[in-house]
Formats: sequence, C-alpha cells, structure tokens
Amino acid sequence: MEPMKPEVQHALYDRIIGLILDVDGKSFGIVSAYAPQAGLIREEKKRFYEEMDMIVRSMAKCDILVVGGDINGHVGRACDGFEGVHGGRGVGARNADGIKLLEFGERHDLSILNTHFKKRKSQLLTYHSGEHHSQLDYLLVRSKDRRLVKDTKVFPSECVASQHNPVICDVWMMKDDMSGIKKKDLMRVDRRVKWWKLRYKEERDKFAVEVAIRGVLSADPLDASTNVDSLWNTMADRMIECAREVLGETKGMKRKSDDRWFWSDEEVKKAVKEKRIAYWQWHRRKSKESWEAYKEKRRDCRRVVAIAKMKTFDDLYEKLNGPDGEKIVYRITKARDKESEDMQEVKSVKDEMGNILREEKEVKCRWEEYFRELLNVEKGQTRLNEGDKVQGVIPEWDELEVNLALSKCKWGESNGSRWNTR
Repeated sequence: MEPMKPEVQHALYDRIIGLILDVDGKSFGIVSAYAPQAGLIREEKKRFYEEMDMIVRSMAKCDILVVGGDINGHVGRACDGFEGVHGGRGVGARNADGIKLLEFGERHDLSILNTHFKKRKSQLLTYHSGEHHSQLDYLLVRSKDRRLVKDTKVFPSECVASQHNPVICDVWMMKDDMSGIKKKDLMRVDRRVKWWKLRYKEERDKFAVEVAIRGVLSADPLDASTNVDSLWNTMADRMIECAREVLGETKGMKRKSDDRWFWSDEEVKKAVKEKRIAYWQWHRRKSKESWEAYKEKRRDCRRVVAIAKMKTFDDLYEKLNGPDGEKIVYRITKARDKESEDMQEVKSVKDEMGNILREEKEVKCRWEEYFRELLNVEKGQTRLNEGDKVQGVIPEWDELEVNLALSKCKWGESNGSRWNTR
C-alpha cells in the first residue's frame, strides 16, 4: 500500500489537466490550462471553456481550488462590471478572449488574483516578445478563499517557458478548528516527552520508582492466556504516562533560527540589497553602464558573503571542538537526514474502497490491515506456459549471429544479456 498520490482528475483534453492533492488534511484542487491562441477557430475556443466548466464542476468538493495557466486573453485594467472577478488592478485594454475568462470566473465564482494586488507594472506583465509586453497568464481561486491568498505577483527575472514569466501566489491554509487561534499558536509543534533526562541518575531513580509503584512490568509475558499485543500497548501507555509526570514535556514551540548565521549579518544584508537595486536598475534601463554597475555590486556581494560564511564556519568549528561538539554533530546529522527524505510523514492513505483516510487511528489501522494481508495471506501465482520444444541439439553460436547482434547495439550501450538470448 502506498501513501495517497496526486489524483489526476481530468486528462481527456490535451490543453487542460487537473490534480487533487491532499495537503495537511485538506483537498487541494489544481487546474492547469493552455487556452487556444487568438488565430484559432471559434469552435476550438468554445470547446476549451466547455472542458474548463466540466473540470471545475468536477472539483466542486475540493476545499481549495486554484485555476491557472496561459489563457491568451487580456482582462484589462479596470473591472467594468466584473467586480467580483476582476480586482481593478490589471494591465492594458480588454479584448474578447479576456471577456470569456471573466465570464468563466463569474459562472464559477472565481477571482483573478493577478488583479487584486497593487504591484509594479513589471510584476503584472507575464508575456514579453521584443518590445511587446502583456498580461496573458492568470491565477484564479474561489472568492471565499481569496482571503487565504496573501500575495500574488510575477517574477520578471525568471522564465518557465519561452517568453513567459511565472506567476506566484502565497496561500496560507488553515484547518477547520483553527478559528480564533493566534498566529503564534499556529507555529507550535507536538509536545515531546523529555526522555533525555534519563541520562541523569536522579531522574532515572524517580522514573524507576514510579514504574514500580504503578506495576507497569508486573504482568507475565510468558503466560499462555496473555494477549501479547494488548499487554504491549498497555505497558507502553503506562510507561509514557509515567515519563510525562516524572520527566515532563516540551512546550511545543519550534526551535528559533540562529540569528548568528552568515545571511543574518548586517553587511551581508546591505550588500544583497545593493545588488538587488542595481539589478532592477539594469532591468529597466538595459544600458551598458547599468550592467557594469550591477556586475560590480554582484562581485562585492559575493566577497562579503564569502567573508561572513568563512567567519561563521570558523565559529562552528570552535563549537565542534568544545564540550558540546558531539551533541551538535548529532543534531546536524539528524537534520540533514530528515531533509533527505522524500516523504517525512504520511498523513493520509486510501482504504480498499479508495476513500481517503486522514484520522491518525484510521491510518494506523489501514497500515496494520495492509501488512497483515501482505505477510500472512497467500496469493495465487500465475503459472507460466511452457515453450515449444526444440527438436535435436541446439547449435552453437556462430560468428555471423554474433556480428549481427553487435550491429544492432546502440552506441554507449553495454552488450549484456539483451542479445545473448534466442
């Protein structure tokens, strides 16, 4: 059994694809579309929006829906009758394809995020071709979910496709039971038992006395009438309960970042800011002088970053040689090992009927059922059909067959067992 993978909702039309993702217990519907160009026939554009209507309706049960892509239309600067869809901060004049997009958003109660945030013109234009610039790529969400989007803008310095710049939006997803909770409380993590206190003799003695008083280890595991699974669960729950009372728990707050790291240095911040300003000046002017100024600021920034990084690593090496060096090494190794994992935690799986399970107990029960069936149930094996018998003795390989096989090999391909079978 595998964790729940992205579910392809619609792939019948080559211009549209939809995915449903499970993110922190919520279903996240994503639609990517590429609208027909202006020169194509009207029937092709009509079919495109019919398919868009179909896939958006099929994702009606998704908690959050995001529709984006190259729509090949201009929605214009002002809203002009589409107040619920258009935010009044667009670019240029509206055309017929832009009106179709606005009508599509009005049908499904969607808002165009590109037009709801006050940005520079360079952060609104998505298409560049020589001296021509326009806004063709859009992101849409439901009107009720617009409050979850904190920012939307275009990165003019990046390029994801020929002549197109990426549109980025920041979405803050909240669970259903988080209403009225302060933002700092959302940064909390699960409380953990302070097991590391057992290294001290005094804490070990207290823990041993508490375990003895509660009779955690009083049951006989060798008794035939004893259920091993229930005995183990009971012992583990009681021992964890004793540890919480004796050793205590963490506060559940995330570890603060180390402000002494090299990118928090004031000189580094100043050099990066100057380099960014020089880059924007060159991006606007496109002159040789601005390019030379940007290259100089970039060299200065690299030099300042290298000096700050060297100083920071020298301080780290001094700590590693100190009394807490071993502890720091284990902490760094654990963090790097966790970052290398493709999936750090499985929060949802599918049951036998394909339904999504998100509750912790249901997920554990599903894993238990899967492994019980995998390890204990004997599955039928397909019997291979016997091949035709060969009359007489099989002749040896001759030089002609070997040369023929080698001639069929591609360059750079190893001559293995692929050509050594009849």
